[in-house]
Amino acid sequence: MKVDPLFHLLLQQISPSDEIYDEAGRRASRYANRLVNDREFAALDWSLGGSFAKRTAVRSTSDADVLLFLDPTAWRGADRQPYKPTTVLGEVLRRLEVSTTGIRNLGHVRLRKQDHSIRLVYGRKETVDLEIVPAFRSLQQPDIIRIPERATKSWIVTSPARQLEALNELDGRHQFVRRTVRLLKRWKQGHRLDLPSYALEVLALEAARQSGERCESGLFMAVLADICKTRLLAERRYRQIPSDTWVPRSNVLIVDPAIEMNNLIVHLDAAGRDAVILAAGYAARFVDAAEAAERDGRRRDAKTAFRAAFTAAPERRRAPRRRTPLREKPPKSFWDKIWSLFS
Repeated sequence: MKVDPLFHLLLQQISPSDEIYDEAGRRASRYANRLVNDREFAALDWSLGGSFAKRTAVRSTSDADVLLFLDPTAWRGADRQPYKPTTVLGEVLRRLEVSTTGIRNLGHVRLRKQDHSIRLVYGRKETVDLEIVPAFRSLQQPDIIRIPERATKSWIVTSPARQLEALNELDGRHQFVRRTVRLLKRWKQGHRLDLPSYALEVLALEAARQSGERCESGLFMAVLADICKTRLLAERRYRQIPSDTWVPRSNVLIVDPAIEMNNLIVHLDAAGRDAVILAAGYAARFVDAAEAAERDGRRRDAKTAFRAAFTAAPERRRAPRRRTPLREKPPKSFWDKIWSLFS
């Protein structure tokens, strides 16, 4: 495509450097090891998860997920069931408050409790934030874990190891799938879509398998075309693991290839789905316009159209905040003006 240089330039702008990945790893090790070494806390070990583990992070928007594996025998109630995520997150927050007292007093970091994690927010703009996510490993299948779920505030089953396996299986030496996932995340951010990042990853894997595209620009357009064609009503499951346990379901939209029957967009309503479809068609049209402008030698028009592909449509942009107008004073009468001359 003629717009490939524009895709490459955008990827250079949004892709974290190796130094950022290394910094995130060192910072995760520093805080996670404090919790693991705390014997009273009953944490077994930890690992880096999410986009930083898969190397699909986007600069200035992605944070590093730290999976903190807890001892299931110590974190359960009288009914032998694990404590609720809210209880576990509260204890994690209390321990982190103790271990980060010094740097918090200096204003270098803030702690924020979320529905699924404890976020360590750093003051510097280009610094990667951490999210401590409590997790329990399955005793029968160590690659299966349970983590807090944002919407239901309960435990959900997932498998980061299998997710990484599915990504590595299809991604080539030039990491065209990972680069496409970064582009899709930037597209999602620009259009403010309520779509999980991992769902975008599955869409990219499925499009790569079906279309045979091996470059990020073609694969990005293939994902957009697939969204517009199927309207997110067809089942997506790049490769079910284990494949022999798959049972079709008509209401499944995007299925986690690592965990059977795990719909990644179960909480996406009709309005949210329509917004995704609208944004996909909107972006595809502007990329095509940029391609046509490049062929005609209109470089400035090509850049403008390409930039619009990753920006929300006018009807979805937030209206600017209106200032409350000052209360206007009533006009002065003739005698008021005369009196002001002598006052």
